[in-house]
Amino acid sequence: MEPISVALLAALAGGAGGELGRQLWAGLGDLVKRSLRRTAPETIEPTETALAALERAPNHAASAEALADALQRRSATDPRFTAELRDWLVRARSVVPDDGQVRNTISGGVQRGPVIQGRDFSGPITFGTPPPDPGPQ
Repeated sequence: MEPISVALLAALAGGAGGELGRQLWAGLGDLVKRSLRRTAPETIEPTETALAALERAPNHAASAEALADALQRRSATDPRFTAELRDWLVRARSVVPDDGQVRNTISGGVQRGPVIQGRDFSGPITFGTPPPDPGPQ
């Protein structure tokens, strides 16, 4: 199994990739839980603990490293987990590449109207149009 990117894990735990990133993060938790049904609890507990620790503190590098290590160790003992983890990594890297940066892609035909691509937006976004008239005051 190839090394698991600490930056990727930290980015997803921190909310990178928006809703898709949150779904991927939840998917990793589901993958770990499914693995638990196939093995003894004591072999999966460190992975669950590391996953929860990184979720609580996504900017804590040691937590991301601990999760990457736990996932690697888990994959060494369960070929099915390894295959599922590889599939998860492919999907995760399509949303958040290994450098932790989000890549936005538009596809599927013609887009009508403004399109915003970026990360971590907050507050109102306008496109050079004046705000609507609030009406009589």
